[in-house]
Amino acid sequence: MKSVPSEFAVFVRDAGVRAFDRLATLSKELDAPLRAFAKSWSRLTATQKDDLFDRLVAIAQLEEMPAPEAPPKRVPKKRYAPEEVELPKKPKKKTAAKKKAAPKKKPTG
Repeated sequence: MKSVPSEFAVFVRDAGVRAFDRLATLSKELDAPLRAFAKSWSRLTATQKDDLFDRLVAIAQLEEMPAPEAPPKRVPKKRYAPEEVELPKKPKKKTAAKKKAAPKKKPTG
């Protein structure tokens, strides 16, 4: 991308700062996110405002960055109806309790 002439960068900075200053005066009429931005903008010093627009102009001049890679597509899990699938049977739990031995009967006779 061609570099921007310095006169144009100054114009963009001055016009941008002036526009945001005016927007900050109308902050009560804005939606909440814009109102928060306008209030933050009004707290910046003149130097910070100029620096911000200088950075914006510099970023606009950068070569286009490649688009970020798309995240891998999720494979949907197949869902089954309970009647379609035979669930494994749970193993029976072994009990650790000892069974009391029944008293032996003495043989009569």
